[in-house]
Amino acid sequence: MINVMRSRLKDGGMTYIVWIAIGSMLLGYMVPVFFKQKGSEPWAIRVNNAPISYKTFDAELAATREYIALLRAQYGQFADYILYNAGITDPRSMAFRTLVTQELAKQALAHNGLTLHPDYITHKMSDALFVQQYASDIIPPHSIAADGTLDSKILRNYLQRRGISMYVFEQKIAEKVGTWLLSHAVDLFAYTPDYVIRHTLIQQQSKKGFSYVTISYKDFMAKEQQQKISDQEIKDFFAQENNRIKRYEIPEKRSGTQWEFTPDRYGIIIDDHAIEAYYEQHKTKEYIASPATIQIRQIVLNFNTSNRACIYNKAQELHNTVVQKPDMFATVARTHSDETESAKKGGLLDPFVRGSKDKIIERASFSLQEDNAISPILELPDQFVIVQRVAKESQTYKPLKEVRAAIEKQLYIMAFKDTFNKEVEELIKSSGFTDSHAFIKQHNGTKKSVTDIVASKKPLAKSLFALPQGAYGFYFDGDNGYIIRLDIIEPQHMPELATVEKMVLQDIVAKRAREAFEKEGNRLYGLMHTIGIQKAAADEKITFHTINPYTTQDTDRIKDIKAKGLDPMALLKLEHTGSVTRFQEHDILYIVQCISIEEPTSIDSQEQKNVENSLKQQQLSLFSNGYVASLYRDATIETSDIIDILEEENTI
Repeated sequence: MINVMRSRLKDGGMTYIVWIAIGSMLLGYMVPVFFKQKGSEPWAIRVNNAPISYKTFDAELAATREYIALLRAQYGQFADYILYNAGITDPRSMAFRTLVTQELAKQALAHNGLTLHPDYITHKMSDALFVQQYASDIIPPHSIAADGTLDSKILRNYLQRRGISMYVFEQKIAEKVGTWLLSHAVDLFAYTPDYVIRHTLIQQQSKKGFSYVTISYKDFMAKEQQQKISDQEIKDFFAQENNRIKRYEIPEKRSGTQWEFTPDRYGIIIDDHAIEAYYEQHKTKEYIASPATIQIRQIVLNFNTSNRACIYNKAQELHNTVVQKPDMFATVARTHSDETESAKKGGLLDPFVRGSKDKIIERASFSLQEDNAISPILELPDQFVIVQRVAKESQTYKPLKEVRAAIEKQLYIMAFKDTFNKEVEELIKSSGFTDSHAFIKQHNGTKKSVTDIVASKKPLAKSLFALPQGAYGFYFDGDNGYIIRLDIIEPQHMPELATVEKMVLQDIVAKRAREAFEKEGNRLYGLMHTIGIQKAAADEKITFHTINPYTTQDTDRIKDIKAKGLDPMALLKLEHTGSVTRFQEHDILYIVQCISIEEPTSIDSQEQKNVENSLKQQQLSLFSNGYVASLYRDATIETSDIIDILEEENTI
């Protein structure tokens, strides 16, 4: 098997799909580890007593950072958004999780007695679709050419630079196939019964009608405000709240003297060279006039679980045709594409920018190096897609003359802050600010008293609360600089009741009203759950309202229901006539009952397919994630202090 794989690498004949952002379902976290353990190496992590070396952890951390750098290079200004939504914010924790998950999967393979024949491994590596989904993280993205072929020279250089032997590389491929097999074995248990699918469809497409009543907290407040509160109750409440949470304690307050300095009084001059240099350095991020756009044609083939292999074979045939004759792409799309709207136009889509399409299609489209280039076969949840680049427009930038004034102002403020910071620091260090009058006069500082400042995250408060009494400090707020002197500290203290009696009275009324509101809500909910909203409303002499039957497709009705303060989608989750729910919005309690359900006479086939796919994906995700979670739950995982020795930042 190894010889076969080596020969394929040498001749460059194996075709791979362009790399994807996240790897396989089970591991699917980051670039995998390529290094094997050596007995004498210090361990960084132990999983069920199996050591993972420091060298391996360090290598995975480097690979993680390289992966992040590649994303940044490819997606530019959208990279941070992609990384954030993928949960990739800490390279060290991602490397740790990748290593532990991979070791647990490896141990699970051995525990379940799964063995693989070399011919089967070779067969899977010849499957371009498999490589795209489950092994693309092993292959460095820059070693994959635009036509999907692997550049063996680049790969070998990459492995050599990473210190990875071809033997270890081949072992990792074998492990990847084994992990894929284990993942699919787990997926076999993710079964969605037909009755669940039908029940979900009926619930989604049935028209449901409702009755509801509302209870307002404001009504209870108004009632409680009319009630008399005794002096003794005020005293007891005051003492009780102070003992419980120090409700009425007066926080520490500080007062001082502040001098304000503005940039226009500093006489700073920004020359043209600085403006031009800033523009060139920042234009790709700050001064984009229009982002890069691309226009493509596409061939879309829909599939489901039962016919996936057959449809993939068809996709391969069509792919071979359009690769050999790119000018036939539009004709093939019109004849064979299942996406009818684009098929009418020969598969042609309107130009689009990064972040506006499915990430797999988008990534493949922007990676095509020239017009008429064809992507490999791309797999989406229920579609195979082939993409052809039609045209690409590079991003354009705002001209310097348009942004010159903004840049000059930016540099002006930056220079002011830098100069102000250095001068004030030096002044405080040299004289404790006793010689400040000349500085204040020179730069036209404006004096002001600040009083009763409490601790907060505001720059003034943070600066004041960092100083001892009588000391000077400085800070920036917006574009301006400030010097501050702390003059008075008023310690925190408990006030006399008389000074906060009005606040205590308001709190007592609010507490009584809240308790009465919740008690009445619970009583009415129980009553309406028992005898129904309409009868309960009649008995209690409460007005009830009716919502005529609607479905998730009735967009106008849904807007009207939202305008009433109700959640229309939450209401549709009531599954039975007579079911009652409640929720609170802006101090109004809604008690709602489903009073009618009209089941659909027929079910749209496309909608049925969408629901079926959605439920199956949910089941697959639950079982796969649950299996990984069970491996973590039953595992003994230890970490060595050596991990903390790594000099690296925790965030990207």
